[in-house]
Amino acid sequence: MTKEEFNMETIRCQLSYITELLESLPRNDSPAEQIPEYITIDLAAELKGGASVNTYKTRYFLQPCAGTNSVKVGGRKCWRKQDVLEWLEIDDSHLEEYAAKYGVKIQK
Repeated sequence: MTKEEFNMETIRCQLSYITELLESLPRNDSPAEQIPEYITIDLAAELKGGASVNTYKTRYFLQPCAGTNSVKVGGRKCWRKQDVLEWLEIDDSHLEEYAAKYGVKIQK
């Protein structure tokens, strides 16, 4: 084995070791990847914060899709992940236009 071949083999071994180390590290999935496909109001309220879960449960206009567009999963009211991700970005200053998007009028 020549010196160049030895050096190349050393580099291959080091790269293989680095690759194994990188593959063994825990993945840093984005929060969106960690959210299940269907989300209950309890989990949605926990993700959003800002109010108690009872506030979200009793004021439908504060829920994802302003309380509409939900589905039943295991007998519980749930929303699809993409709807909840959009809802998480909405603050109170945009509630009226967000609710209007789903045909809900907010009573003042």
